[in-house]
Amino acid sequence: MKKPSNHPDTGAGVLFIAIGLFALWGGRELRVGTADAMGPGYFPTALALILVGLGLATLAQGWRGPAQELPRPAWRTVGGILFSVTAFAVLLQPLGLVLSTLGLVAGCRCAAGPSRTREVLLLGAALAAGAVVIFAHGLDVQLPVWPTWFTELAEGA
Repeated sequence: MKKPSNHPDTGAGVLFIAIGLFALWGGRELRVGTADAMGPGYFPTALALILVGLGLATLAQGWRGPAQELPRPAWRTVGGILFSVTAFAVLLQPLGLVLSTLGLVAGCRCAAGPSRTREVLLLGAALAAGAVVIFAHGLDVQLPVWPTWFTELAEGA
């Protein structure tokens, strides 16, 4: 019998199943209801079950496929992305949504390897504009868009 741990699909399948089961466990106290009268747990439970099903299908695919060596993790990239996301969360209040998003994009892009400054700035600007439109204006989430000192300076002028 082949060792299933040599299949990249096996790892992905196990991860999908674990996340789906965690979501099912986390929402176990929510009322599911029926299709006609959906409760607050209906949609999360349905998504978790779909994720478990996809995980089982991916796991079966991994066991059936040819054995492959798993690539070594790119720890520099993983660490850089985790650092960038953490920095975004910490800096969101003091720097605002726009500058934090630009920093997040720049940090993640640098973690992935060399990149062009213009591409990073354009991507960051597009994502920051989208975040402002969606969260600050569309959903009316109470997030600072700009740093406090910047808004005070703009109001004083």
